[in-house]
Amino acid sequence: MSYKEDLEIDKYALDQEWLRQAILYAKYTEEAVLAEDERDRLKERLSLLETKKIADVRKNPKAYGLSEKPTESAIKEVAALDEEVINLNSQLLDAMKSAKITNIAITAFEHKKRALTKLTDLFMSNYWAQPRDGSIPSRMTEDGFREQARQSLEENNARLRRRK
Repeated sequence: MSYKEDLEIDKYALDQEWLRQAILYAKYTEEAVLAEDERDRLKERLSLLETKKIADVRKNPKAYGLSEKPTESAIKEVAALDEEVINLNSQLLDAMKSAKITNIAITAFEHKKRALTKLTDLFMSNYWAQPRDGSIPSRMTEDGFREQARQSLEENNARLRRRK
């Protein structure tokens, strides 16, 4: 299940939403810690691998097509073009992306908490109660609100797809 689905709020079950909020926040915070740990470990592995490759190129420059006394930039370039280094660097970029996404989820759950607080305030003030005089409420209907939220979400998703 994506974190976006966990962000959805059922305003008619605020008690259940509040009970789930802390559990979900903890779940995604833990995922963020694990993602950041993976990122950090990959950074360390990449640094170590680059150091080993540079040392190997220095010891055997001719094996890499370099002169007997290669420049520092030539040594680093050969090490950077190593297939293992490139592969590990790609894994690191993926881990960095994952860490950023999980941090986005945490921020989103903080927003959900604020939304739940405001919805609870609205509930406590009888916002959804029917008027006593039988008139039609002037505020937007449930279906209208859902439609407006759906359209807004689709517009945001379309904008994100265009950016990619």
